[in-house]
This record gives sequence, structure tokens and C-alpha cells, in this order.
Amino acid sequence: MDRRQQLIDAAIRVIRRDGVESASLRTIASEAKASLAAVHVCFTNKDELMQAAAAELLQQLVRSIPRVVDGSEDVRAIAHRVMDLFWAQMVSDELNILAQFEIGIWAKRNPHHGDLSRTVYSDYEKEISKLLVAAAKRQKQTIAARNVARALIVIMDGCSLQYFADPSDPRHKDLCDNLVDAYLDRVGL
Repeated sequence: MDRRQQLIDAAIRVIRRDGVESASLRTIASEAKASLAAVHVCFTNKDELMQAAAAELLQQLVRSIPRVVDGSEDVRAIAHRVMDLFWAQMVSDELNILAQFEIGIWAKRNPHHGDLSRTVYSDYEKEISKLLVAAAKRQKQTIAARNVARALIVIMDGCSLQYFADPSDPRHKDLCDNLVDAYLDRVGL
């Protein structure tokens, strides 16, 4: 594994364990058993490292999507599969999802990092859109894939926050599924 990837992985571990505010370059270097100079060789600043960490967290989610998507499913089935995958990952590894939220909130609180959230959400939209477009083509449908992908992300975020507020409430997943169905019904899918 190269030094850059070691630092990204260390950043994710620190964020998961201690939060973004505690993820100083020095702390991340220590976690990676690297020098601070090595961090500066690989990354210009904390923002660049946070972007890389956010991108890695996204890719961890995205890499698992194609494995659970059947090539014959329609748009509605794909939308639900994506949501099911996200939900399963959230409940099995809450810290990863919390780390993603925290990176986004950190970026918003630090105006010179504002593009980070936009970039991460755009990447989510692109990856989900690819799956939706492929399903629509198979069904000979035309859809506004980016809009559908964005709606799924909005639903994911809202349902995630509700889940984190009270993980013991069994209604969260059903509500999430109902919101997806309501949106898809509304847009004729």
C-alpha cells in the first residue's frame, strides 16, 4: 500500500474514532506511523486529505453496489437495492456514515472547504445515476437520473438522521422504503 493510501486510511480511522475536529495532520500522521513531513508530501493541507478521505468513504459504499444489483432489474428495484445496501451498511457500521456526515458538516463550518460537500454529493449522484440509467435503458425508459439519484440521497440523509436519533425504533427502514416509493410514484416510475 502506498503512503498516500495509508494516510487516507489513517484519516478515516481517526475521524471514525475521534471526529473531524480531532483529525489534525499531526494526529493522522501518528495514526499512520508516518512523519508530518510525509503528510505534507502527499497532501497540501487538511482539506485535501479530508477530500481524499470522503472520496474513499464514498468508494467503499459504491464498490459494493454493483455486487448487489441484478442486471435485469428495473429503475424502482435498483432504487430500492441502493437504499437497502446503504441501510445495511449504516446499521452494520454506523461510524462510517457518521464520519461522512461529520466531514460534510466540517466542510460547511469552514467556508474555504465548501466545495467538499458539493463534490461528495455530486459523486454520489453520478454513481447512483449510472445504475439508474442502465436500468432505464433496459426497460426502454427515459428518466431524469440525476434528479432521482439526488432524491434518493435526500431520503438516505433524512432517514439516517432519524435512525441515529433512535436506532431502536423499528419503523425507520419502513419509512425509508415508503418515502422512496412515494417519490418514485410521484415521478412516474
